[in-house]
Amino acid sequence: MSVTTDALEREVAAIRTIPQDRNARMAQRRDRHCARIMQLIAPRVRHFTRVYGLLDIADDAEQACAIGVHRAICDYDPAPCAIHHVRELATALRAAGLAPSRSARFA
Repeated sequence: MSVTTDALEREVAAIRTIPQDRNARMAQRRDRHCARIMQLIAPRVRHFTRVYGLLDIADDAEQACAIGVHRAICDYDPAPCAIHHVRELATALRAAGLAPSRSARFA
């Protein structure tokens, strides 16, 4: 695996070990790990923003990615193939109208 993938795995594992308590300290720890994850994937987010021509709504695209990342973290299971989470993120982007539909890509 790549250095980035290893770092993502560590951050997600750290988030998953934080108790679900609603106190400020635990929320701050989760937020810190989520911010690191977003920093790690920022180059990919920018890449897909350019590829899909979303430069005029880059902030919205980044927010949609953050929502997809949050959902992927909640559903994360290290046992199955990671491609499931990539598909989930792509589906979330399409549902938000931030990515072309599958049929549009091949038209």
